[in-house]
Amino acid sequence: MLRSASLLVMLSGGLVCFADVESLSSFAASPYNLAKYVETHSNFDWEPLWRALNVDAGIFLPRCDGGFQGVPSCSSEIIMVDPLQLIVILEQRSSMFEVFLRYQGDGPGIWHFSGAYAPFVKYFHPEHRFTRLAAKPFLVVTGQGAAGTGISSKIESWIDLTRGGLDPVLQFTSQAHDEPLPEGIGRSILGFVVSISSDPIERITVAFDIKFEAVEGLDNRYFIGERGDRVVYTRDKSGQFELDEPLSTATSEQVEDFYESFGSDTFDDGEFLEFNLKGLAAIAKGTDSKPRLWLQRFLGTCPDTLESRQLRQVMASSR
Repeated sequence: MLRSASLLVMLSGGLVCFADVESLSSFAASPYNLAKYVETHSNFDWEPLWRALNVDAGIFLPRCDGGFQGVPSCSSEIIMVDPLQLIVILEQRSSMFEVFLRYQGDGPGIWHFSGAYAPFVKYFHPEHRFTRLAAKPFLVVTGQGAAGTGISSKIESWIDLTRGGLDPVLQFTSQAHDEPLPEGIGRSILGFVVSISSDPIERITVAFDIKFEAVEGLDNRYFIGERGDRVVYTRDKSGQFELDEPLSTATSEQVEDFYESFGSDTFDDGEFLEFNLKGLAAIAKGTDSKPRLWLQRFLGTCPDTLESRQLRQVMASSR
């Protein structure tokens, strides 16, 4: 039988309730007992569990405070990966925070904790799924990446469940929006896995699509180009997936600057001219006066490069 105790303490004229605090740690050894505790208790703090599991400071869930209108504030879910491995998902509903705990079996009914992972949460609820690369199971978690005024990205993290711990072996941007205000070059990005292979070596190929928009205040926005890339990540000796430039259509620097980093200073005008030359050339050849005027102003402040000279010549010949 689960035991629970409550203590009411009068503090500075207020009533503070501490319930089910220390008892949580005694359920950490069993994933099933832990999940049952979470589902049958409504007012507790997670710190005793983190201490019992000896997880680092990056693992956090807000306190479970009883819920709202009969709905518990915290929940648990157990997902069986294989007979000797399972994942416990703990969630604090109002904050959308989640923690993934991995347990491995040592025999009938005997389990040991073997890793924790907590995705960053701000604007949206994390998502997860399970997949396989050859015979290897992977936990794939999508969480918040960059976050701020006009900026939000989703990061897809691939966790190899045949390795120790729950550290991702691959992370990439699956969705992003970067809107500079009051002016600048904005981006919208999509990224998704298009192929996985294990022969002769483990590789994951990600397709990226990026759309650029010129922003001049709230009312003036112009589409200024789109580009697609296929980026191949090859597994190295350490077990991590690293970008394989000879097999990819974008360099490591380009992926970092345009698909992974956000804000006003992630790439300069020269890098943008080279990366988006095809899109800017279409504007230079086109008849839409507003983006052409934007491009003319933009080229007036750009460095003198091969790409800027090419675009100026196209602009001059298509007047």
